[in-house]
Amino acid sequence: AEVMLVVLDPEGTITLINRKGCRLLGYEDPADLLGKDWFLTCLPLEAREMTRAVFRRICASDVEPVEYYENPVLTRSGECRDIAWHNALVRDADGGVVGVLSSGEDITERRRAEAALERTVTLLSQSEEASHVGSWEKELGAGGRLVWSDELFRIFGLEPQEFQPNDDMFLRILPPDEAEGVREAYERAIEAGLGSFEIEHRVVRPRTGEVRQVREKCVIVRDSVRVATRAFGIVEDVTEKLRAEKALRESEAQFRSIFESSPVGMVTTGPDYRFTSANPAFCQMIGYSEDELRRLTFVDVTHPDHAGADLAGIAKAARGEVGTYRTVKRYVRKDGATVWASVASSPMRDTEGRVQHYLAVIEDISAAKEAQAALAESERKYRELANDLPTCVFETDLDGRLTYANQTGLTLFGYAEEGIRGMQIASMVVPEERARALRTFASARSSGDVPSGEYRALRKDGTTFPALVSSRAIYRDGKAVGMRGILVDITERVESSRRIERALAGTIHALAVTTEMRDPYTAGHQERVTRLALAIGRKMGLDDHRLEGLRVAGLLHDVGKVSIPAEILNKPTGLTPIEMGLVQTHAEMGYTILREIDFPWPVAPAILQHHERMDGSGYPAGLRGEEILLEARILAVADSVEAMASHRPYRAAVGLEAALGDIENGSGTLYDEEVVSACLRVYAEEGFSFDA
Repeated sequence: AEVMLVVLDPEGTITLINRKGCRLLGYEDPADLLGKDWFLTCLPLEAREMTRAVFRRICASDVEPVEYYENPVLTRSGECRDIAWHNALVRDADGGVVGVLSSGEDITERRRAEAALERTVTLLSQSEEASHVGSWEKELGAGGRLVWSDELFRIFGLEPQEFQPNDDMFLRILPPDEAEGVREAYERAIEAGLGSFEIEHRVVRPRTGEVRQVREKCVIVRDSVRVATRAFGIVEDVTEKLRAEKALRESEAQFRSIFESSPVGMVTTGPDYRFTSANPAFCQMIGYSEDELRRLTFVDVTHPDHAGADLAGIAKAARGEVGTYRTVKRYVRKDGATVWASVASSPMRDTEGRVQHYLAVIEDISAAKEAQAALAESERKYRELANDLPTCVFETDLDGRLTYANQTGLTLFGYAEEGIRGMQIASMVVPEERARALRTFASARSSGDVPSGEYRALRKDGTTFPALVSSRAIYRDGKAVGMRGILVDITERVESSRRIERALAGTIHALAVTTEMRDPYTAGHQERVTRLALAIGRKMGLDDHRLEGLRVAGLLHDVGKVSIPAEILNKPTGLTPIEMGLVQTHAEMGYTILREIDFPWPVAPAILQHHERMDGSGYPAGLRGEEILLEARILAVADSVEAMASHRPYRAAVGLEAALGDIENGSGTLYDEEVVSACLRVYAEEGFSFDA
């Protein structure tokens, strides 16, 4: 026989087995198996009890043929093979059952092929979804079957369980002015004997009315006499691609318009610094035509005094050390005259970070240079004005030594003018902040300017005060020669900010206390929820700013209960559906109370969402997954654990172990998996306790 044959007596002992069965099980001689328990010898452990139960049912059956089933066998080498069994009863002369004859077909390879096919189909579906390309297959002729892939349903805006794919359905989602043309294109391709064709058309998604542009490629399969029998197609949603191409064309046209009409010079050069384009303003400034400039590099038209620095600055920009290289330099016109210009040059890179070209914006500042004498007089007036300003104005050299401070600054720090000159600017802040000040100064010296920063300033007498400092480089002839900045005493501002912070903290505390006064049975609930939420947040790596927002949201998450009648909050029995509906409004009421407060954190949205659930079963909006703020997901877990672990007037506490088990069971459906994991680790690793 070409299949495995084995006879078992009613006890499961092997009484007969053919050579095909022996070889499949890895034995040479049937005698090696005769008399042995089939289930203990030839079945894997996990299949023995189930198969023995089936065998007993077969032996007790009086119906022919007896049941078919599939189960694995264990070969002598330890390999498992999948077998499909057909069974027949063996009877004695009196008709009594004396055994079971089973014929087994090895279906291992078929199972593997089916699994491989399933994996292939899954991979194809995932690939289509990732690339937004759907596919279809159609049997041509009367009653031909049409199959759409899942991604094609998504492209068409249809649900597979609600719509049966057919030609009528396809034609219904085409715009009326295109439906006939698309149908004729298919028919012409089939009648003309084409092997494939492409077509682009629109579809209208029935649910939303949204119009999408698609591109189809169809392959037609023909038999030996060139009759079309089947067709396959792929459909790509090119809506976004066409929009992007249109936007790119419009952007390029807009840039070209700006480039050509700009009143300041604009040029592009290649990585070899050779001009690739120049706008009319720059051509007029430099005296060359655009064609002439394309044969030159920017070094060729730069004054020799500036060429070296220019090359070094562009090289730094190319290496990414600065985003934009800025300088003031002289150009040499075609007629030999020089032009002073302010230049900002930035490298344009491809997707791999390689420099493709440089874009430079060049402004003629020759007129400004001609006004240098006037500027000297302006500087004198500036000095006088600076001395009258109510804020400290200072200048330093490139090494950070003070070269000037106005009278306000001298008075503020307690120095005479000669005493402050030459001091390191960093020595005028407290020692623990000097390293930061030096780093900031070095950055400003290389990049040109730095954003404002706050420091603890140090007076001559050793007293300190909070100060806001901003500075930028001083350029002469295109070179940075020092730094100029202002320093403002912000003592009053800091004190005012602290008063506001204390007032905010007091307001938060008052709101939290008000909530607990309305619901004395849950006194301390908000604080305990906050403690657990913060422990979870820290375990998840939230920064200090976000943790502070989580703390405020935790303390106020039940503030909306002030709108719920006290008799419902304090009811010692279960709530009716109407009462429960009122209680559930507390999230929205909390949001309404707090939404106008300009918190630096999403407190009101987190409170609104803290009863939402990952599967959309929460309230008030039925949000799902990532639609829910992380802070709200953390509060949901902390709130649930505390509520279940604490006593309520209408029920006893279920206990911490049960509470943790409940959130673990709801992980991924009701609660965020990462938040649940962090909560469990807070208890397991840190021994968190509400009573600590």
